[in-house]
Amino acid sequence: MIETQEQKYKLTVEQKNYFGSVLLLEDMNNFNKVYPILLEGDDELLEPLFIYMMSKNWLKTGLNSYVVTDEGRKVLKNYIEKLYEFRSIFKVFCAIDINTDEIGFNKFHEFDTDEQFYAHLQEERFEDLRVAVCEFKGINPTDIIFLEFVDSGEYDFEQDGWQADLVTGLIWDELLEVANSNLHMSDLDSFDDDNELIESSEDYMTRMIKDSTELMVGLIKKQAEIDANDEEEEDDTEEEFVETITETYIAEPVYSYEYYEDYYDPYYVSPCWGMYY
Repeated sequence: MIETQEQKYKLTVEQKNYFGSVLLLEDMNNFNKVYPILLEGDDELLEPLFIYMMSKNWLKTGLNSYVVTDEGRKVLKNYIEKLYEFRSIFKVFCAIDINTDEIGFNKFHEFDTDEQFYAHLQEERFEDLRVAVCEFKGINPTDIIFLEFVDSGEYDFEQDGWQADLVTGLIWDELLEVANSNLHMSDLDSFDDDNELIESSEDYMTRMIKDSTELMVGLIKKQAEIDANDEEEEDDTEEEFVETITETYIAEPVYSYEYYEDYYDPYYVSPCWGMYY
């Protein structure tokens, strides 16, 4: 890993409030967690976030508890769309060999277990280029790193003391450490022995994003075909499991293949990355 010393990224109070709020909105709307207006125990630490969400009209007060508003569900829907795009598109950029242009996800179907595949992605030759991709596309890298922390279970509402972590914990310092230590676009210019530019970082990123996206979209299509075949092979006599969800539940989006055509353009940025903070 090439270390970048410049502390380029910081988190504002507004960003921290947004990150904490979307997690609570999901907890309330999708997982039916009830937070009384008079917060109790460790939940009292969350009061600044509830005040923030009330000021944004993401919450209102019911008879005895906080209630997610339609505006709050719009914010939650946007967050879940970002999380889906992170998982489906941005994951591929976590393991790129910048010396050989090998993409770690190219071997996605060559391992018997997930553990073997993730061990492959951790090989030292691979670099995490997600911060550089965000810089290229004009997306705040802290958004992507926050989603990585969500996806890896860093925010665990079942763990004691999670409220303090969400409001004042070192988790935010860890997020910034990733943003500032990962490779940036400025690290990716290529020079020869005479210090002459071989390939600019923009040219490299354009080529790398195009190749990685084509690979990822191909994997998405292949997985969809596998899932479709698995469904056809299921025994129709098996008891069907029906998940009970609330009417306001917001699930990850489901897209057809055509949805991903825009992503072949390395400069394309999904509308979901418009900011709420």
